Parts: sequence; C-alpha cells; structure tokens
Amino acid sequence: MTVGPIEVKPFTVEHLGAASNVFVRTFAADPWNEVWPLTSARRRISNIAHAPGFVGFASFREGDLIGFVLGRLEPYCDEEHFHLQEMCVAPEFQRRGIGRLMLQHLHGYLVSAGCKQVYLITARESRAEHFYTQNGYRPAQRAGVMVRRLA
Repeated sequence: MTVGPIEVKPFTVEHLGAASNVFVRTFAADPWNEVWPLTSARRRISNIAHAPGFVGFASFREGDLIGFVLGRLEPYCDEEHFHLQEMCVAPEFQRRGIGRLMLQHLHGYLVSAGCKQVYLITARESRAEHFYTQNGYRPAQRAGVMVRRLA
C-alpha cells in the first residue's frame, strides 16, 4: 500500500499533541509493548523539544502528523554529536520508507550543522535495531548501556 505524498517539516511545539498520540500508539506495539499515559508521553516529548540543542523533524500525510524524530546536539570533545532520543512512525504507516525519509532529513541537517556522529538507544535484536542497521548505524564498540532500577 502506498501512503501518498509525505511532507517532512521541522518539529515545533505546536506538534506536541499530535506527536504524543502517535508516540502512545507506536510504543504500545512491538517491539516495545509499553503503556504510556498520554500526559507522560507529552511531558517526555516536550522535555526533549525544550532542551538546549534540540533538533527534530515531523512527517505529515495529508496534513496529519504520522511520525517524528527528536534529539539534541551535544558537544563532545571538539565535535558536535547528536543524541537521537525518540523516533516513531504511527503503526499503520510503518515499513513504507517514512522513517528512512525522516532520517535523511535529519542527517542532512546535522551534516550542515557540522555534526560528526549520531547515537541512540534501541531494543536489541528487534525490528527497530534492524531498521537502524539498514540505515547505516552499528553497535557502539566502546559504549554500553547500564541501568539500575531504584526502589
């Protein structure tokens, strides 16, 4: 199924409501299976969008927001790196090239901004990891993710 013309625009705070709805629906599905209250999703996206160095893009079909990619530029030694914090495409539009299109817009912007590296956290051995691998990402050689759950 084709999705028709997709428009990619810079993400703005006016997109918070629609993005929060897409976020809740996307992360309720595999591989995440997470239950996000709408208010928590909106708070997370808002926090990212208001952080120093914020960069984001949203994809639209017929005026409706159907996906987004968000993160922030961060100084690292003498370079700029980008922390890709959230990316999702509404479940009914996944696997149609929309995520790749948003990454192309993001990467183009980051190159023009002098960014040298993008990093992210994703689920291991998942469709998400496969998607990022197909788009030129690889596991970090020196870095790992460590967590500690607090009581």
